[in-house]
Amino acid sequence: MWFGKKKMEAVESDLHNLRSSIERSAAETDGQLKSISEQSSKLARLTYKNGKDTLDKLERLGSLLEQQESGWKAAFEQEQELRRQDAAALESAAGAMIGWLDDLDALINGWGRQGSGAAEGWEQLAQHWQEQMLSQLVLFGYTEIQVLGTMFDPALCEAVGTVTASADSPSTVPYQIHSVLRRGYRLHDGSLFRKAQVITISQEVVK
Repeated sequence: MWFGKKKMEAVESDLHNLRSSIERSAAETDGQLKSISEQSSKLARLTYKNGKDTLDKLERLGSLLEQQESGWKAAFEQEQELRRQDAAALESAAGAMIGWLDDLDALINGWGRQGSGAAEGWEQLAQHWQEQMLSQLVLFGYTEIQVLGTMFDPALCEAVGTVTASADSPSTVPYQIHSVLRRGYRLHDGSLFRKAQVITISQEVVK
């Protein structure tokens, strides 16, 4: 009996130690789980904070880029508007000068028909004005189309009349431009600004 009691006490002692060891392990595991949970919570909070900060920065960056793009667009539109205004002012000035040239051409042609010697000085002055205006128009990008003496081209000219050439005329070629009533002009890029109004030689020849 004594041996059996001792054995039972030893078994109970082992069970007690095992239970204590399990309880300590459980306590340690629980502590570790709590620590892991706290760390996970901290990590989650840190991840959320960093994500929110990154999102805020991206939104600010997007706003700045949008403002910059809007500023560039406004500056581009303003520059385009200034160019349109400059082009309109230039076209208006060129149109006025072309009108003056038309008047001078008509005036000089009238003096030529009168054959008055008293008008010669005024005619020379008017021709000088013509040359100055043509030079200014070239600076503005408007160049006169030289059609006098060439064959009639409907893309460049408008025929407003004809003359019948005589047998001893310097030129008797039909449809050749005899005279220019109103000058034609090209723009600096080669496009047509205004057709010339001309008198052409008819097919008939007076002998």
